[in-house]
Amino acid sequence: MPIAQPSPSIRQIIEAAAARFGVPLPIALAVAYVESRFNPEARNSRSGATGLFQLMPATAEALGVTDMTDSAQSANAGLRFLANLRKRWGSWSAALAAYNWGPGNLGRALEEGRSWPGSVQANYIDPVIVRAQSYAHELGIPWHEVPPAPPTPPEAPSGPDTPSDVTPPVGPATALATAAAVLGLLWLLNRARGASV
Repeated sequence: MPIAQPSPSIRQIIEAAAARFGVPLPIALAVAYVESRFNPEARNSRSGATGLFQLMPATAEALGVTDMTDSAQSANAGLRFLANLRKRWGSWSAALAAYNWGPGNLGRALEEGRSWPGSVQANYIDPVIVRAQSYAHELGIPWHEVPPAPPTPPEAPSGPDTPSDVTPPVGPATALATAAAVLGLLWLLNRARGASV
């Protein structure tokens, strides 16, 4: 069964934003699919998340988005945010957990020696990873090569009004975040081995 694809114009926007912020294209495509099914007009009436990458209004505002349904603004802001979360938490699994569950929730959980809930894993991270593996296969990229070292760190907003969800913090959660990154990487490696067998 063929994997769902964005329109050529949406794909071009996602490819450019993924390259700009160092997010592997299979992960970028998978997040856009899981978040909105590649629909720039998608809206979550309960949470207020809107657009291709389902940005929350406060996050969109902090990232300078003026039109949440504009595909280029959504892709650039969403992938910039995801890249910053990857830098902050050290793994794509943890970045995805923070993207879905919220960086504040993940930070508090890690500080308390916990991880993200199983529901976040089952309902968000797993579907993104499985779909990213499919996109990697389609693109001819071996899955173990998908999460490269990030290029130049993405620019982060600065100033007194910038929410902590946007810029990577420095604090006592660093050791716990590193442990979560290692566990996330081990989980990804085991998942990739199981999927390729």
